[in-house]
Amino acid sequence: MLLPKAILRTSNLYKLPSGGLVRILRINEDKGKVIVYDYNIRSNEVFELETAPNFFTPIFRIGEVAKMLGKKPDTLRKYERDGLIRQADRYNLGKGSKPVRLYTKNDIWNLVEFFMRRPGPRWIG
Repeated sequence: MLLPKAILRTSNLYKLPSGGLVRILRINEDKGKVIVYDYNIRSNEVFELETAPNFFTPIFRIGEVAKMLGKKPDTLRKYERDGLIRQADRYNLGKGSKPVRLYTKNDIWNLVEFFMRRPGPRWIG
């Protein structure tokens, strides 16, 4: 998925084609560089601003996804635990921290479809 430069945001998480996870630290438009923290190698890396959007796939934490869906994070965890939805990919973002659930846009669309099929209040938007 190609991202326009305007969609790249500092502090957001992105997945690389290799499966690695990065957080954008700084976007320097004057020098045409994107500085990221790579969680796999635990170090900063620099990408060219023009090509970076070709490599970055946006990913979202469970709280962000729950908010998009009008649900609570605990609801997503429960449905996952009960086997009603696919387990989210988990990543360890730091030493001593617990792995966090991260979702791609495709995961979010699958969740939208799941909740639209379930009985109860409908999400309209």
